[in-house]
Amino acid sequence: MAKKITPQALKGITNVQFWNECRKNNAQFESYTSAGTKDTFTEKGFEAIKASDLNILNKFFELSLRVAFQKIDIARARNPLTDAGLVEVYDTPNGGFVQRIAIDSISPISPVYNGLENGSSVDPWKVRKPKTSQRFFEQNYDYQNLITIQEFQAKQIFLDEYGMGQYIAGILQGLETGRVKQEYVNIKEVLNAGINSTEYPLKDTQKIETQLPKDLSAVTDDQLRGFIENIMDLMTGMSVQVSSGQYNAAGFDSKVDNSDYVLLVRAGILNKIKTRLRVGAFNPEDLAIPVDRIVEVSDFGGLYPYKEEEHTTRLYPVYDSFGSETGYFIAQADAGTLEIKTSSDGTVVLGYQAPVNTNIPGIPNVVDKKDVYWKDENEEVNAMIAQKGLIFENRQNPYVVNPIYNPAGLYTNYWASSPANGINYDYYYNVILFLSAEG
Repeated sequence: MAKKITPQALKGITNVQFWNECRKNNAQFESYTSAGTKDTFTEKGFEAIKASDLNILNKFFELSLRVAFQKIDIARARNPLTDAGLVEVYDTPNGGFVQRIAIDSISPISPVYNGLENGSSVDPWKVRKPKTSQRFFEQNYDYQNLITIQEFQAKQIFLDEYGMGQYIAGILQGLETGRVKQEYVNIKEVLNAGINSTEYPLKDTQKIETQLPKDLSAVTDDQLRGFIENIMDLMTGMSVQVSSGQYNAAGFDSKVDNSDYVLLVRAGILNKIKTRLRVGAFNPEDLAIPVDRIVEVSDFGGLYPYKEEEHTTRLYPVYDSFGSETGYFIAQADAGTLEIKTSSDGTVVLGYQAPVNTNIPGIPNVVDKKDVYWKDENEEVNAMIAQKGLIFENRQNPYVVNPIYNPAGLYTNYWASSPANGINYDYYYNVILFLSAEG
């Protein structure tokens, strides 16, 4: 006779109970470790210690302990906008300006071979000039960086040449990382200038209003679906057109394949699409965004420092004697002249206002970088469809690092330079903004 199964017999354990049972049967630090091992392990601690806190004597021999070099962590950076193809790079070995020429399509004429009569003549020598336009771009990007290494001092840090070589290589990599970060912020600032241009303003057909709110924490599933539909409709509209000039500020009438676009989307939107709408798991085709290259960005440039979270007091940068930004100062007026003043220690104050009440050389009213609040002037921009090459870089002088040894100071200066280059925005290229409905 079969045993009757009661509802209680079918009751399983909860997820929490399951993991508690797993923990009971797994070795844990408190249940497995010996007393001696535990005391030493916890006494030494688990976190990094400062050089000043080192216990340098061996407990038995009372001789100095040696420090074994293990590895060097090098700061790195990458430029996702260049990697995605939004930025195209051109070698421009000579010249002071860059010229670009656009050739419009040639519309047909009425046929002259019809209705011929005796004694008449068709003139094949009529002049009809092609319609072309040109635009010029300046060299607007100079880059330089510097680091000093005193070799005989470096020898005292490492026991072998391997460690010292790695250390110096890491410093030079840091120079390269600084250049990558500078180019990235430059590109975003060029992007900001382009989409807010007054000389070549975006058309209404380059701005699409979405239902997404500025505060993405309050976004609904329907708003996310509507955003995807906005992108789908745009890409369909561009694909069915023979050519169009409605998507660039110049009105240049041309055809651009959908595969030649990059989607820049504000960080957080894609995650909500994936988790809320399950895109990529259960219905990858129905809600897939029809753009090959998608890059998430924290912003679209146009960020400016303020003293308060409410963005009421504008701040302006303070630079050290090298020209590197060290903090921000509070302006006392909002006029329009450029003021540059230098303190006794070489600190430079730069601001677009007059007068500047900074009481050089003390420079009061300085705000530390960590205490700054950034106002996003493009906060209404949720995403952007941009043609590859919308931003381009002209490299006339490549990035090089040149060492120079100072025999008096016994040190080597490594100068990283790349002068007279350009990073520009081409308004003949297509770009479409997706704006918050609250913008």
